This record gives sequence, structure tokens and C-alpha cells, in this order.
Amino acid sequence: MTPRGTALHNSGIAGTPVVVAFSLAITRWLVERFGDDVTLASVEGDPELVMALLEPALDPLEREVLSEQPLRWPAWRTRHLGRGRAAQLRRLLHLINRLPGTPAEQEASFAAMRVFVRWEIAPDAPVLTTGRFVRGEPGCHPGTLRRRARPTDAWREGPGRRLRLDGNDRRALVDLARGTLASLLSETEPFSHASEAEVELHDLGRGIQVALFPCVPAKKLALEAYVGYLLLKNHVPVAYGGGWVLGRQARFGINVLPPFRGGESAVLLTQLLRLYAHRFGLKCFLVEPFQIGKGNTDGIRSGAFWFYWRLGFRPRQSDLLAVAEAEARRLRAPGTRTAPALLRQLSESVMTWETPLAVGWNPIDVVQVGAQVSRYILTEFDGDRSAAQAAATRALGLRDRRLAVLLAALAPKEGWTAAQLRRLDTIMARKDRAEMDQAIALQQHPGLVSALARVAALGGAARADRA
Repeated sequence: MTPRGTALHNSGIAGTPVVVAFSLAITRWLVERFGDDVTLASVEGDPELVMALLEPALDPLEREVLSEQPLRWPAWRTRHLGRGRAAQLRRLLHLINRLPGTPAEQEASFAAMRVFVRWEIAPDAPVLTTGRFVRGEPGCHPGTLRRRARPTDAWREGPGRRLRLDGNDRRALVDLARGTLASLLSETEPFSHASEAEVELHDLGRGIQVALFPCVPAKKLALEAYVGYLLLKNHVPVAYGGGWVLGRQARFGINVLPPFRGGESAVLLTQLLRLYAHRFGLKCFLVEPFQIGKGNTDGIRSGAFWFYWRLGFRPRQSDLLAVAEAEARRLRAPGTRTAPALLRQLSESVMTWETPLAVGWNPIDVVQVGAQVSRYILTEFDGDRSAAQAAATRALGLRDRRLAVLLAALAPKEGWTAAQLRRLDTIMARKDRAEMDQAIALQQHPGLVSALARVAALGGAARADRA
């Protein structure tokens, strides 16, 4: 029997509590945004490790006393954090802020401590059950839900309409994105580390709006542009995910929020593809393998591979394409289902869908790009990454060092021209403040995209059906 008052714990419903371990970024946001509604529930990390991680943040005299008289964690917590769960959490965050090292190192220390917080969700909090962003007209459509959609039809509708936002609007969208996922005991990097000034909102009609979230500079990727999204239907959050944009392609994933699964998922995905294709000038989309079941038992159980297949995504590997086509023919018989073992085999697919403009584009395998850089460092610098970085920066004369080693590893026989390097520096200078526009500019860099494709083109000549 469930104890009284706990039945709705971790339900995410406004007016109830959640207890969960979040990242340092989201924990800070919760405390700043909701004050004493957020308290310290527990610290589940190894006590000796927790005290050792926090010790550098103490006053020198405090450290000296501890060396003379070590304390066990309960006494340590009371001495340095005081009493009262809300005050303890605030003081713990103050100590984290004093730790030496980069923000990423502070995040790693916080994760190792396994800090659980309790959030008493207020009735007006921006969470799934109550959070809204009201802008534009809702969409009404009579009849039953639309369960079938074609990406090419959506693509032909054009780019949609970008809505004008002020600072308060962007802040509200970031709060809504973070609060929606936090109420579901989850988070994602583009929301947790959103670059508020870069947030955009696009209206695609029929009540569908999509907010785009690039990351803050410290969390931006060197090569790809990782842009998350929150999809709203009639002002209500219904799906989230992200796209990793590189050249004319994007790796892509979608997560429909639990109350809205089994409905218009196909419509939502095709509209997202439409937006990303037009906003970034994309020709090709690749499904993240996790989405179709690789390392994802839910994806296998739900047969997610066939969701993307029905939309026109196809494996690029010819052998897996043949397996999928044979299985699709077999599934026409009533009552047939795909065996989990076969779905696990198909989850190794590189599934793509291409726009009608995709002629001549061969997708780039980002994993192979990273492997190429690793081989270069091992071969040319005996694994010394500092030496590789210094040599590449010196040889190429780049102000922005993020792609220096990659460019050195990919250098054509005749070398990069001075004009190419100057243009790359100009493009990369935009990444921290306007990454979505920078991702488009990077497509136009002479030689870079073709060099990437030359060393890391995805295999298989199978093209996606023009769904």
C-alpha cells in the first residue's frame, strides 16, 4: 500500500514534489528560479569522496582543523552547511562555486557527489501540466487525428514564420523547456545550457510552433551545431529533441512527451524536418541509432525502426536495406510482427531521409572524423595533443583553435590556402554568438565539407524513398 501523501511523488504534476539528481546547471537554475521550493533531499555519493571533493572550497583554517580532527559526513555537513534543507542546498552550491577548475570540472565533481534535490512544484510552475507559451493563434482541425504524414509534403510547405521575441520571451521559453523536462525527471544539454540570446521561435501553422535552443559557448561542439528544440502544439509542450547540423546534413532525434504518444507523432516529426531543412539549408537527415533501438530496449519493444521506415527513411547499408525490404513484405500478412532479434539487427542501420534537393550529397560520418583526428595525433605527435594543437595553430595561423587539428589532419596535398583559412576564422568567430547562422556559413567554406566527405563518407549507396 502506498504511504499517504506519496502517491503522486515524481509524477511531475504541479502541486506535487519530485526528488531527483539533476546536473549542476539545472540544480542552480531550480534554486535561482524557485528558491525555498527546492531543498536538499540527500547526498548519495561516497561520503569520503564527497568531503574530499568539497574540501578545496573551505577556508584554509577549516581545512587545517579537519586535518587535526576529521569528521564523518553528517557532522561535516552540519558544521559547514548548517541546518535546514533549503539553506544546506544553497550553501552546498556556494561551495561548488568556490571549487577550482573549469565549469565542466565543477559539473563532474557535482555528478560524483550524487546530490538529490526535492522540488515542490508550485501550481504556476512552468512544467508539463501547467506550462504554456501563448503566442500566435491555436490550430483547430476537425475529424480524427492525422496519423500519416509525408516529409516531402511538409518540406514543400516552406520554412514557416519566425516570430519576434524579446528577452522576456526567450527567458520564458528557456524556463518552460527546463521546467517541462525537470518535472519529468529529465534534462537535455541544449535546455540545461541554453544560450538564451540565441533562442528562436518558429510558427509552422495548425498550432505547431518550434523553439530552437543552441548551447552556451562553453557547451558548443567544435564542428557540428547542436541545436535542441521544444515543439509546442496550441501553446502546450508536446515533444523535444535536437539536431546535430553539419554541412547539408543533420543527425536527428525526437522524443514525444508521454501524454502525447500514439497520436500525431508522424506529423510532428515531418514538421520538425521541414523546419530544420529550411532553417539550415539541409538536404539529408540521419536518424540517431538510439532512436531505432540501438542500446534502447524501448525502441526495440515499440518497433521504432518501422516508424521511420513508414516516413521514408531507409538504411544506407545495402545488406540491411535488403533485410528490411524482405521483412516489410512479410509484414503485409495480417498478425505478423518483427522479432526483437531482427529489430536489433536493423538498429545498426544508418537511416536517412533526403529532401528533393539532395542530389550529390553523401552523408558524413562524424565518428570517423573524430577517429581521423585521433589517428593523426597518434601518428604525427605520438599522442601528444598539446603538441598537435600548438603545431596546427602555428602552421595554420588560426585565431580560433577549435578546428586547427582537424584541418591539419585533413589538409590536402597542396595545403589550405590563406584565403580558405581566413574565411574559416571569420566563420568560426560567429559560432559563440550566432551558431545557427554560423552553421549555414560553414556549408559555404571551400574545401572543408568536401574534405570531410572524402575521409568520412558514410557507406552504402541506398537512397531514401521520396516519401
